[in-house]
Amino acid sequence: MPTPPATRIDHMITLRKFYHECIEVKIVECNLVGMERSGRSLCARYRTELKRSEAAYYEDQRERLVAEMLDSSLGMDLTRINSFLTRSFFNSFSCECLVENPTERKEASCVGYHNNGKVKREDTAD
Repeated sequence: MPTPPATRIDHMITLRKFYHECIEVKIVECNLVGMERSGRSLCARYRTELKRSEAAYYEDQRERLVAEMLDSSLGMDLTRINSFLTRSFFNSFSCECLVENPTERKEASCVGYHNNGKVKREDTAD
């Protein structure tokens, strides 16, 4: 038996609110990691920068992401929703890690910036 139109509309409104809340949780989680002291560790510094970029991405793309989630029929499955959001971020995240001479194990990495394809190389050898 088909779902009556009023019930479908109510369900879509409920899903839209739920997806907004899921995105808000992701933003808060990313901002919490992004606020951590990154210290001297290259990995920690890039992790905090990555999380800041991820939070900004979710904030900027919230409405588009909600619309895509509604179209994708994710339902209220948190695992599928988190996977969708993470995949969406990394699909938009452009980053190339460069190492001049891997045999020297010189620390070199990059910071990617979402949605504009910029890549900045950073050497950390002191």
